[in-house]
Amino acid sequence: MAGIKLWVKFLMFVSSFSPLMIIWGFEFKEIFFWKLSIFHITLIISLISIVSLVSIIESSRRDNNPQRLKINSIEDMNKVHIEYLLTYVFVFLPTSNISIFSFLVFIMVLLIVYLKSNLIYVNPVLSLLFYDVVKLKSEDEEIILITRRKDNLIKNENIKISILSKDVFVETKENER
Repeated sequence: MAGIKLWVKFLMFVSSFSPLMIIWGFEFKEIFFWKLSIFHITLIISLISIVSLVSIIESSRRDNNPQRLKINSIEDMNKVHIEYLLTYVFVFLPTSNISIFSFLVFIMVLLIVYLKSNLIYVNPVLSLLFYDVVKLKSEDEEIILITRRKDNLIKNENIKISILSKDVFVETKENER
């Protein structure tokens, strides 16, 4: 992957909010759009985005031309998921009447920040799918790594990685052998 495309970042953003969309789908289940309830629409969008997320990560993990990185230091970044979940809380704060429009405006603002900030790794669904997020430092760079073996990463280990986005990588399956 030479770099992540904008539509892929968009799918990853949508997947990060899929739990919230499903909750909101329950709230607006009485509203219909094209003979489908909002709940069904949010469920379909959520499932498509989660399947896409897994597909993108797993295809990157099978990269035939991975980069090599020697680990100098490791920092657990899973805490960013908790911080991100705080945005969910704001949606549930009591207001007189939260509309679908205000919800969509809120999500659009978050989308713009998400895309401009390269925050594709900030996704609570990654934790639900048993991926971990770590910050790795090598001699000449600092990256964010999406991995399934956070507890088995060792300082001075050479690992193979595949790029998802600027400074965001996924560990390849070759490291699991």
